Amino acid sequence: MLNALRSVNPNLQVILTVSPVRYIRDGLVESNRSKAHLLSAVHSLVDQFEYCHYFPAYEIVIDELRDYRFFQTDMVHPSEQAVSIVMQHFVDYWVDTDAREQIILFDSLNRSMQHRPLHPDGAAYHRFIDQLKLQIKQLGEKYPDLSFSEELDFLNKNRMV
Repeated sequence: MLNALRSVNPNLQVILTVSPVRYIRDGLVESNRSKAHLLSAVHSLVDQFEYCHYFPAYEIVIDELRDYRFFQTDMVHPSEQAVSIVMQHFVDYWVDTDAREQIILFDSLNRSMQHRPLHPDGAAYHRFIDQLKLQIKQLGEKYPDLSFSEELDFLNKNRMV
């Protein structure tokens, strides 16, 4: 499969990882054995193909973030904070500077879009919506291949309030 993908896209780079979520339903020993098999298979692929790389999400959560505060109450799934830390490691290592800038811009836009006003009829909120529409217009000019029509439709509906 990897060779077939590579024949379609000769520049393809593959990043492999192993989930840090333990399968305790099968038992801890069985879960650890399964993870060991997966890790061995992943590293075999990484050793065999120069375009395959490994991202250590499993090791980050299990070894670095092993404190209970980094897990949800079920003690199996990583907490939001742990997921954020793993994502930051991924971005730091694999994402180039231009893409990091895009992540920051779109994260800011996403947070702004989720804003819920105390006074939706107020002038301040209308200015906020107008400013956000201007930001989206500028993003559309900077990234013409992306569509922001859903965001603009949402803002236009809220601006009429």
